[in-house]
Amino acid sequence: MFPSFEEFCMDEMFSDGSIQAEHNNRAYMASLIVARLRTIGQNVIAGAIGLLWSASGTLWSHGPEETGDGLLGTYWWADTTVSWLQVVLPFQQYLQRFQLHGYIGYYLNSFSVKLSPDGTTWTTIYEGGSTSTVEYDVRFRAMWARYIRIEIYDIYQCCGALNNYAVIREIEGYETANIASWRPGSSSGDRWGHLPYEAVDNQLGTYWWGTTSSGSWIRYDFPATCMAYYRLRLYEGYGVLQMEIHVFLGSTDYSYSWASNVPQVDLFGVSPITSCSITAFKIIFLDNAQGAYDDYPVVIELEAYYGE
Repeated sequence: MFPSFEEFCMDEMFSDGSIQAEHNNRAYMASLIVARLRTIGQNVIAGAIGLLWSASGTLWSHGPEETGDGLLGTYWWADTTVSWLQVVLPFQQYLQRFQLHGYIGYYLNSFSVKLSPDGTTWTTIYEGGSTSTVEYDVRFRAMWARYIRIEIYDIYQCCGALNNYAVIREIEGYETANIASWRPGSSSGDRWGHLPYEAVDNQLGTYWWGTTSSGSWIRYDFPATCMAYYRLRLYEGYGVLQMEIHVFLGSTDYSYSWASNVPQVDLFGVSPITSCSITAFKIIFLDNAQGAYDDYPVVIELEAYYGE
């Protein structure tokens, strides 16, 4: 199902074992590896079965479902300036990106995009508009959502447009592909209040800090899903020397051990088992380099990906 990926750290990607070559080419090799990871999940709207569409109104039979058919030649056309469009997914999904494709001449001068897990509690992920662009790409901290709602407050009409009603060609909602970020996580202990969720928040300035030099662990549980690769980034000076990688299929634990003579702060690796029923990912740190304060693991970011 997934392509072979045998390299467990970038030092090992050079046949001559040259550490200097690794340092000289780290950025180049990292870009090649990252290109093999699907860092954005699937579009949960286009082609999905069981979507429930609604809108404030429709002009000339251009219904709201036309914004989710995967075609930029079709569109929803509102019948008033102030209007709204909503789609309900079949079940909650963990979203991190939203795209909207409008129509030239019918500029969304003022609008908002909101998400909700239940149709009651809403989070606004975008508020703004433009008189010069019809393309929007909104990225936000991943959240569980089933309801996606667009509220339009004002239209800038120009360029031969027939009216000042909203025209939206397509909307797209993308799930996150970093499955580790689906839950806040758990650990063996947290030094100075640096919690597990800080290692999956897509922020390189935050981190989880373990409490022992050998045996500290970090774990993330999630609904059964696919996992192919992981990327582990640690704080400079606190590189890992030895660890165990675990994935769980329910209560069944699959694992392997990893070790290096040189402390590693940026590693890529494969899941111990290829499966689309993985429910948890865990790393146990057994030996780490001595950092500025101690030799406890300091994880800046932990990412787990579906693969290509």
